[in-house]
Amino acid sequence: MDFITIGGKIQLTAEDGSILEAMVSDKTEYSVDFSIPADDKKFRFFHEGEKVEAVVYHSAKGMYFTGVIARRVKAEAPTYTIARLENFKTIQRRNFVRVSCTEEILYTANEYITNSVSFSKDLKAVGDEIAKYMKPGFMVDLSAGGMKITCDEDIKEGKRIILEFVMNQRRIQLWGTVMHRELMVKPSGIKYDYGVRFDHITEKMQELIVNHVFLLMRKSTKR
Repeated sequence: MDFITIGGKIQLTAEDGSILEAMVSDKTEYSVDFSIPADDKKFRFFHEGEKVEAVVYHSAKGMYFTGVIARRVKAEAPTYTIARLENFKTIQRRNFVRVSCTEEILYTANEYITNSVSFSKDLKAVGDEIAKYMKPGFMVDLSAGGMKITCDEDIKEGKRIILEFVMNQRRIQLWGTVMHRELMVKPSGIKYDYGVRFDHITEKMQELIVNHVFLLMRKSTKR
């Protein structure tokens, strides 16, 4: 349990998918106590037996694990004990929690269309206009800050692209910028991997993606 620091932050995902940050107030070899600031806008009560997912960060890496709310602790701030800790997994911190996945996406790096709709932060409003320029690709990892994609097209670093993917049965369209690229030669031909940063993303959309990331992590843990 050396990776957990008393006084450090812990990110929790409740059974209803809500996410909040709390402070580690105590720990043992088998449990972790956390406190929630009463003035936190995302404040919520937990009930005994509720399953939670947690992430704590140490240096550039973090540790993901699951547990169960064992009890509420008497303290000035709402404080709870997480017990039955399991499913420990080291994760990269980067800017956001990131999960590997393989999902079909659509994208376009066509300069004509990206310049034509560059004024629009809400791409749904110009969905019909961009549809015929979209090409297939694959998402290979996802975070609230961006995604890694693979496709057949050679795209320069720094180029703006439009991404479209399905998340929780909802079609998402976002602006992105290619931050880095990697060429791979495979028997099927040349493929390109791109690290794409999301642009003009709202806090609400980031939270939706974070919830989806933890859902994918949960599915991966159960395999």
